[in-house]
Amino acid sequence: MRRLLLTFIQLGVTLYLSSLPGLEAKRGSIGDVTLKEFESLLNSQQFLGVYWYGKNCRTCDRILSELDKKVPELEESGVKLVKLNDKKTAKKYGIRSFPSLTFFKGGDPLNFQGDLSNEEDTMDFLTGPDALNMPDRIEEVQAPQLRKLIESQEYIAVLFYISNQEQSSKVIDSLEMIDEKADKLGVAFVKINDLELVEEYQLGDLPSLVYYRNSVPIVYEGSLTSGEKVLEWIIQNRSTGDEGDVIEDVNIESLETLVSSLDYIAVLFYDASSRKADILLELLEKIDDDCDAKGVHFVKLNAETGTEAISTKYGVNSLPTLVFFNTRVPNVFDGQLMDGPTVLQWIVNQVDAENIEEVTGTMLHRLVKNSKRLVVLFCKYIGYAIIAVTHTCYLLRNYDLNSGNKKFLPPQKVKGLAVEG
Repeated sequence: MRRLLLTFIQLGVTLYLSSLPGLEAKRGSIGDVTLKEFESLLNSQQFLGVYWYGKNCRTCDRILSELDKKVPELEESGVKLVKLNDKKTAKKYGIRSFPSLTFFKGGDPLNFQGDLSNEEDTMDFLTGPDALNMPDRIEEVQAPQLRKLIESQEYIAVLFYISNQEQSSKVIDSLEMIDEKADKLGVAFVKINDLELVEEYQLGDLPSLVYYRNSVPIVYEGSLTSGEKVLEWIIQNRSTGDEGDVIEDVNIESLETLVSSLDYIAVLFYDASSRKADILLELLEKIDDDCDAKGVHFVKLNAETGTEAISTKYGVNSLPTLVFFNTRVPNVFDGQLMDGPTVLQWIVNQVDAENIEEVTGTMLHRLVKNSKRLVVLFCKYIGYAIIAVTHTCYLLRNYDLNSGNKKFLPPQKVKGLAVEG
């Protein structure tokens, strides 16, 4: 009898506690918000999910019960999920029936068009790559999410900042200009406002940028308001030395970013399926450190699967080919690639000398298309001597970009630039 009485007392206490307001939110379930609270969250949350429901709706209650279980996972992904019973506000966002789900990304709404009872589709809508990707904006993360990213991402740059701080705002604006370029290089860029984490990581003044490669941190010591310098630093530190003298592999997209971001870059276009490729790479990797010492970033691109695209973009018609880019201007090495010292000396000369770069026809078309001003000297070879076709340099203007045969229109002569024959 006493045991039965105790059971009833425990049951009564449980029922009473469950009826207390705010207890549900403490358990980490989806909190009910007012219109005013919703508007405040809309301004403060980068990723906000709103579950629209109606009263006396069994389907709403059933789906809400399932979504409640996903709150911890959503919080780890940086997504705040709330519920709102307001027909007028729901109608404003195109909601006509309940239950419904709207995802706000940076304040912009997107309504879920699928089946809310499909757990996988619903979570992908809220936490998938497309959902959490912010074009030209650095993604905001929370501490649990950041720890997972550091463990899972090979390259990740983390900006620790202070909310509503003028200097932090300036830095964020500057770094968001390079976010897309970093992404093309395979470097994830995120930001976090967490003073406890700053203390845990023993960081100094904020804002502060920490770059992680395979979970190994490097703190940036320069000015964070120069986005291009930060990007160059990230590129230079993509290798932390744990891979030895290995020339970095890139794809066409990341190469475009590197060429546009660095002053000096040497690119080996090669065929990975070739028997000679391994021997050539072994030889050239011996000069990689020497290139680094001269400020030259050395990369390689397997052109086997994209020969046509490579030929179109860079005028590389045979493999292997080495191209050196000096502030985006390409120059092709025409010597023996198996001779490492000669290749190194040629690269050093490209950095030190102030020579006129020699280009192929395809490269010239590319330069004309991408350059605001360009001076071109047309010449021909007689043995090893270069004889100018004319004693005048030409400034190419009015280039016909729409012409399929890439013909030059009459160039404008630049007076006073005589060329000695």
